[in-house]
Amino acid sequence: MAEKNSIIVFENLSFSYGGPPVLEDVNLTIGEREFACVVGPNGGGKTTLVKLALGLLKPIAGSIRLFGKPPAEVRSRVGYMPQHVHLDPKFPVSVMDVVLMGRLGNGHSFGPYRQQDKLAAWTALREVGLFDSRNRPFADLSGGQQRRLFIARAVACEPELLLLDEPTANLDPKVEQELYQVLSELNQRMAVVVVSHDMAFVSQFVKRVICVKRGVHIHPTSEIRDGTLSEVFGTDLRMVRHDKHAGE
Repeated sequence: MAEKNSIIVFENLSFSYGGPPVLEDVNLTIGEREFACVVGPNGGGKTTLVKLALGLLKPIAGSIRLFGKPPAEVRSRVGYMPQHVHLDPKFPVSVMDVVLMGRLGNGHSFGPYRQQDKLAAWTALREVGLFDSRNRPFADLSGGQQRRLFIARAVACEPELLLLDEPTANLDPKVEQELYQVLSELNQRMAVVVVSHDMAFVSQFVKRVICVKRGVHIHPTSEIRDGTLSEVFGTDLRMVRHDKHAGE
């Protein structure tokens, strides 16, 4: 039974690309302003789970509800950063231009951007620490700044749920730490669900770990012990780092 304030509800869900099930009998609930991390081996179903939540895929059994409705009906309430963002670094766009892309489809039609679109973009840029760079060319940004920018683009639609697929892949530890701090601050006003292979920093911020390998198993962060994820999923995950305050 879904809780009253749940924003994502998977019930008895199964999915297949035409062969053996990729996900089977999944039951999962994400609440308002929750910060959760999805982990699992390559090919285990992590990205598929996110695409199902977005309504980009349809289950072969069971159901999904976002905000109590089918995902396709409430997509405007969800911000999404895919694992691979395809944007030619040589394309002559500014930082502001990229963020404004997040307003497309959010009530915006053809023609110039409205003032409310620009205000939402400015707010998103401030939240990720890039407001002073708003007029810079996209190509001038570092790798870490580009990730912040793509988060800002996802946040520009003013979502209630933010889904991010491997947002810190290939970033150095300092930049990764800073990015998760940004997500933690965004979590004060929206639910955040992150797909990640690297639990070292995520464990400081999330309360639950969603382990995906065909099925789904959910653990409070404090329950994960060194070696647990490695035993279950193999060696393509960095272990959770704990401290005694992790569950508080």
